[in-house]
Order: sequence, then structure tokens, then C-alpha cells
Amino acid sequence: MNITDLITITRTEYLRDVVTPYLWSDNTLLTYFISAEKEACRRSYLILDKDTPSDSIGKPICSISLMASTPSYYISNKIIKILNVILTSTKLPLLHKTTTWLDELYPNWKNEEGDPLYYYYDNNRLIVVPKPQSTGTLELEVYRLPIIGMSLTGHTVTGSSNITFTSSTKKISMTTGNFINNGFNIGKTLTITGTTDNNGVFTITEVYPTYIIVYQSVTNESNTSAVLSVNSEPEVREEYHLGLIDWVCHLAYLKQDSQTLDVKKSNDHLLLFELKFGSPVSANRERKNRYFPGNMRLRAKEMGY
Repeated sequence: MNITDLITITRTEYLRDVVTPYLWSDNTLLTYFISAEKEACRRSYLILDKDTPSDSIGKPICSISLMASTPSYYISNKIIKILNVILTSTKLPLLHKTTTWLDELYPNWKNEEGDPLYYYYDNNRLIVVPKPQSTGTLELEVYRLPIIGMSLTGHTVTGSSNITFTSSTKKISMTTGNFINNGFNIGKTLTITGTTDNNGVFTITEVYPTYIIVYQSVTNESNTSAVLSVNSEPEVREEYHLGLIDWVCHLAYLKQDSQTLDVKKSNDHLLLFELKFGSPVSANRERKNRYFPGNMRLRAKEMGY
């Protein structure tokens, strides 16, 4: 469900704000929806990702390039929790440890070099142990926040003789730009104009930085100046879209104005949101979730945990 439809439903069915000038502008409600999606992801881990290489400013999400003798790597602040870290050269997972465990059971961990075996996550840095002795790649599986905020006007990629269609693979590729950073997601409806043979409406099934795969057939066409557009909608699965409205109403009824402030309604919608997405997560709890291994509570102290 796109953001325009969600805002319309919120106005008509929840806020009863249908007469202009509106009590809450479209941009205000958009801001609330962006906040709602982030809050739902923080509470319920709604976006699982193992494919997106980096965020919109180039910080790693699911792929880290290792450098020799360099143990520390800044990663995207979109990451909420790391599930798996795989060293591609060995296909083996790195084990999540704490610095306490490393100090007790691997005393020289700060100085040794070799294939990384362990990692720990400190704020927005991922540190591998031992230090890599050569270049390589880590593949991550993570829970994350949405990469790109929603927009009232949707998301568009405008080609400049750089977009190619391949019929055998249903691939639409471009030589410059980044589909992920432009708000293209799996399941979205894609509208294409500006081509000779591929104008129409398609459904996105796979998304990568420089190409996408669609469900429908495409015709071979090279180096076009096609215009590719998708509606702006929440990145979380569609069954959660309407649930976001309760957070929007919770914020809307806190607006400091005689016609909008209603603390009771705000609290009622907050409760409904919590029933759908869970209790709030403190910053301290999020920090501990990042730093401590998920199985730590099951381990005895004598095992180094």
C-alpha cells in the first residue's frame, strides 16, 4: 500500500481530518509514517536482509571488504542486529564473542593475524579477530531499519542511455546509479516509460544495486534512456502497513494545538501499536543486543561467557 493511500486512510478513517486546511499536513503525516516504520522495525525486527551491500551513503550492510591487518570496520547505522557473519573465502561463520571472552580465552587476540574466526559489535563498528592477514569479504545477515525514507512523490530512476533490458533473464540493468538507494524494493510495482519496446507496468522480484529482475517478460533493448518509477511505500511487508497508522495517530494527537492535542487518544493508539509490534526497546537494551551474543544467557560463566 503506497504512502498516499495510507495518508488518505489515516485522514478519513482515523483522524477525521478531511476539510482543508488540514490540521495535519501531508508532510507531517509522512514524517509520522517514517517514524512508525522505524519504530516497528526496532520492536519487531521486520526487515531481514542478506543481500543489500550498503546503505545510501555507502556504509556496509551485508558486505564488508576486509583489508590486511585491519580489524575494525564501520558498518551502517541501519543495522539493528547481526544474525550471521560469513567469511567468503572459507564459507565458515564467525562466532560472536565479547571482549571479556576474548581476554580470558584468547589473550593475544589484539595482536594476532590470520583468517578471522570471531567478531564483536561495538556501536557501529564490527571488529574481527584475529586481524585479517589478507584481503577478503564478509557476508552479513542482519535485521535493519528501512534504507530510504518514504516520499510523497514516489521514487524515480531516469536513464541517460545507460539502461538495458535482457529478455532471457528478465533483467533491467544500468551502468551508473543504484536501484536500492533509489527506493526500489522487492514486490513493488514498477512503471516504465521512455523505451521503444518495454513501456508498461511490471512487478519487481529481485533488487541489486545495478540491476533488478521483474516477473513479467521484457524485450531486449540496450542503452536506453528509460524512466523507471515506483510508488513510495513502507519497506516492511504489506500486512503490517495498516498497523503503522496507530503510531501515526499516537504522534498526531500529541500535536500542541487546541484542535489536535488529545492525550487519551494518543495513549489509546500507542497501546494498539504495542499490541501489534511489541513493547518499546530502550537504547540500553539495543546496545546490549548488539554487543552480547544471542546465546550468552545459556552459557555458564566457566565457559567464558
